[in-house]
Amino acid sequence: MDVRERGTRNIVCALLLIILVASCAPAPLIKKEETYAPIEASLAHINQKVAGHFLDSGVPDGFDAVQYRAAIEQVCFPNPYCKTQAVGIFDSFGIKARKVDDMFSVMLCDKDLKWKIMEDFSCNNLRVEIQSWRIGENVPCEPESDWQRVIKEFCE
Repeated sequence: MDVRERGTRNIVCALLLIILVASCAPAPLIKKEETYAPIEASLAHINQKVAGHFLDSGVPDGFDAVQYRAAIEQVCFPNPYCKTQAVGIFDSFGIKARKVDDMFSVMLCDKDLKWKIMEDFSCNNLRVEIQSWRIGENVPCEPESDWQRVIKEFCE
């Protein structure tokens, strides 16, 4: 084998190694993206319906997961597609809800309510504002304490 063939072979091997390493590195994030992106879209869609439900009466004081589910049953369950989305969320996640100013936030956590996966502030119909699943596995299932910053950044 001459020098030129060895050089070409080394370049090809190096390129294959780079491609292999690059394609394997982000696999966990890609898998999470495939899992959670549809959930985020469903949650944002459902929460816009719930926000519309409270448009005239306002979000009640003491708003919680029970009241959130009741609102979803009223506004979402009559539509089979929306109901399927909502039931999928209820079956797969632990849910916490709260009133924040004149709106509400909904957190999806693991079923044991230990780790937060995402939190939606119902103010942006294009996205879920807090995507904890992108940060890491061990984000406690606690409401965002700096909610005013989140609202200013994503909702105004």
